[in-house]
Amino acid sequence: MLEFTVDIILLQKAVAPLAEIADEANIKYSSEGITMMALTTDIIFMGVLKFRSLDLENFFCDLEGTGGVDLKRLYEILCLLARDPEMDPEGEEYISFYARDGDDRIQITFTNRITHTSFPLGIDMTEPEPEPELIHQFELETEYNVVAALPSWDFRGILRLLFALGDRVSVTITDKQVKFSILNVEIALHKERSECIIWGTAEDCPVQLGFDIDHFNPFISASFLTNMVWILHSDNLLALHQLNFPVGAAGNIMLYII
Repeated sequence: MLEFTVDIILLQKAVAPLAEIADEANIKYSSEGITMMALTTDIIFMGVLKFRSLDLENFFCDLEGTGGVDLKRLYEILCLLARDPEMDPEGEEYISFYARDGDDRIQITFTNRITHTSFPLGIDMTEPEPEPELIHQFELETEYNVVAALPSWDFRGILRLLFALGDRVSVTITDKQVKFSILNVEIALHKERSECIIWGTAEDCPVQLGFDIDHFNPFISASFLTNMVWILHSDNLLALHQLNFPVGAAGNIMLYII
C-alpha cells in the first residue's frame, strides 16, 4: 500500500515544471519516497521530482512500484483544487494519495479546509514509458566536483533578459564568478561580492554548459519553489549537468541537460 499527504499548493508548484516538459511522467515509489520523471520527446532535457519519505506527512509504503501518470491531468486537478494563498492566507490545505498493490489508479482525496467536505478523485496509472539507457545514470550516486548557487530572483531575471536576445544562453563557472552570456552580452555574478556561491572549480579550468530556450519555462517555474538555484557539475563524462531546486523541506526538483 502507498499512502501520503502533501501540501496542495506546494505539489502544484512542484509538478508545474514537469508539466512544461512532457504530457506524461514515469512514477516510482518505495519505502524511501516517490520519484516522478518527465522527459522531452527528443530526449535532451529531463525533469525529476523527488519527495523523500521522511519529509512527507503521513507517508506509508510497504511495496515498490512503477507506472505512468498523465501529468497534464494531474496538474489540472491540482490547479482546480489549490487555493490562492494571496487571496486566502489562513493556513494550508492538503491532498492525500492512496494506492494498493496491483491498483491501476491512484486515489486522491481533497478535504476542503473551510467546509471539511472531502472530494474523492483519482488518476489512472498506465504502463511506464521505456527509459533510454542513458537516463538510468541519474539514479546512480554521482559525485559532483563543482557546485554553484545563485539567488533564484537573479536566475529568473538573467534568463528572461538574455532569452529575449536569442535562443541559447551559455553559462561559464570559474572559481570567482558565474557568467551568463548570449551573443556579445554577458552578465556575471561574483563570489567575492557574495552574489553567488561557488565550490570546487578553478579559474584555469572553467565549467561550461548551455541552456536552450526550450528549457526556459521549466527553469522559471522551478525557480519559484526556492530562494537559491543550485548548479551541479561532475567531471564524469557520463554524468549529466544538474540544476537543483529544493521543494520546501520535502524534496527536490532536478532538471538535467542531456
